[in-house]
Amino acid sequence: MGSHTVTMSIGRAVIRLLLLVATALTLGCGLVVVQAQQRTIHRADAIVIVCSPDLAKSANRAHIEYAFNLYNQGYALRIIVVGVGDSPRLVRDMLVERKVPEQAIFTVEGSHSQHKTIRSVALLAHRQRMYSLLLVDTPEAMLGNLKMARDLGMVVYAAPLPSATLTPGAIVQASLNYWGYVLFSRG
Repeated sequence: MGSHTVTMSIGRAVIRLLLLVATALTLGCGLVVVQAQQRTIHRADAIVIVCSPDLAKSANRAHIEYAFNLYNQGYALRIIVVGVGDSPRLVRDMLVERKVPEQAIFTVEGSHSQHKTIRSVALLAHRQRMYSLLLVDTPEAMLGNLKMARDLGMVVYAAPLPSATLTPGAIVQASLNYWGYVLFSRG
């Protein structure tokens, strides 16, 4: 085989690989969008609030308000608050101020890794004999979070924030996160 033939074979292989990656990314984006529009709100053992460290952000306030409303509507008798830093404790305090009993609120120290965060939630839930969860999070995070929780043996329902808007960047990032989990982090 000549060097020209080898170069052409490598070029074709690279093009095929790029097409495969582009197809997977596009498929992942489609799955993120479809799942983001699915609300499977159902009675569960606990409502899970996933929040970021910056509680002043309107998205965090929306998480808390939405989860509190679901709690008041009787979708669960317990709430799990997950976040990094002081955010779980601060959200717990906010819920107690709204008359949610302290013994009904559980906090979990999250991680900057989505997979580790969901694993921590699942471990707490199993220890507390909570086998079904109603997840309150941004729409773009739902696909990955639901997949991870189900892989950990949880029955999980989706309550994506109704007021949140999907952006192209968030969709692409969620697709990359999903494929990263599926290909490299499962188990």
